[in-house]
Amino acid sequence: MYFKQLAKNVISVIAILFLWGCGSSAEYTTAKMAIQDEEWEKAEEFLFKALEVEPANAEVMVQIGYHVHAKKEQWIEMNKIFNFALEANPEAKINSRPISEVIKNYRNMFWAENYNKSVRTYNDYKNSKDKKILQKAIDRFEQTVNIDPNEGQTYSILSTSYYELGNNDKAIEIGKKAVELMPNEFQPNMALGQILSFSGDKKGSLKYIEKASEIEPSNSTAITMLAGLYYDLGDKEKSVETFEEAIKTETEKKLKANLFFNLGVLNMQLNNFQDAEDSFM
Repeated sequence: MYFKQLAKNVISVIAILFLWGCGSSAEYTTAKMAIQDEEWEKAEEFLFKALEVEPANAEVMVQIGYHVHAKKEQWIEMNKIFNFALEANPEAKINSRPISEVIKNYRNMFWAENYNKSVRTYNDYKNSKDKKILQKAIDRFEQTVNIDPNEGQTYSILSTSYYELGNNDKAIEIGKKAVELMPNEFQPNMALGQILSFSGDKKGSLKYIEKASEIEPSNSTAITMLAGLYYDLGDKEKSVETFEEAIKTETEKKLKANLFFNLGVLNMQLNNFQDAEDSFM
C-alpha cells in the first residue's frame, strides 16, 4: 500500500514537471516549483534566472510582476515588466487566457485592494482629524495611482485629501487630472470646482461647477454653489435664475429657507422689491 501511494506521488510530480517543463527552461521549472511550495526567495531567484535564459518569455515577466514586484508593493516596477511582457509577446497566453486579460485582472485586483485600504485610512482621518493619518492615506492613494495611472477615481479623492492637508496647488493639479480622465463624471468636476473656489479662484471654478450642474441638474448643492459663483463674479441676473432653479429642486426645509433668503437679498440689490418680499415671506 505504501509503495503504491509512493508510486502515485512520484507519477504526479513527474506529470507536473512534464507539463511545466514543456517549452520551459530548467530555471523556470524550478521557479514554478518554488512558487507552488511558497518558497518566495527561491522563486524570485529562479524567475530572474529564467528571464536571463528566456529573455522574450512574456509568461516569466508576468510571473515576476505578480510574485516579486507586487508582493513588495513595487508598483512602478510591476507595471514596467507587465508592459515589457505585452511588448514581447502580445499573443501569449497563461493557462489558456490571453496575457493582456491576465495583466488587466491583476492590475484591477491590486488597484481595488489598495484603493479600499486608502479609503479606510481616509475615513479614519475624518473621524480623528489627525493629519498624520491623512498623510498615510495620501501615501496609500499615491501607491494606488502607481498601480493604475489611468483610473480617475483615485485622483479625485487624492485631490480632496491634498486640499484637506493644506496643499492647494497639489490638490488642483491632481483634481485636473481626475477631470481629464473622467470629464463627464459629476464628482471630479464638483470636487475640483469646490477646491478652486475655496482657494479663491472663482472664475476658474465656474466651468467645473457648471459642468457638474449640467451632469446632475437636480443636485441642489451644485446649483446653490453655481448661483453663489455667478453672484461673486457679478452676474446677479444669472445668479437669481440659478437660485430659483435650486429652490425648485431642494427638499430640505432649512436649506430651502436659506436659498429663499439669498434670493431675496439678490432681488433687493436688483431693485426687484416685490420679488424680494415674496422670497422673504
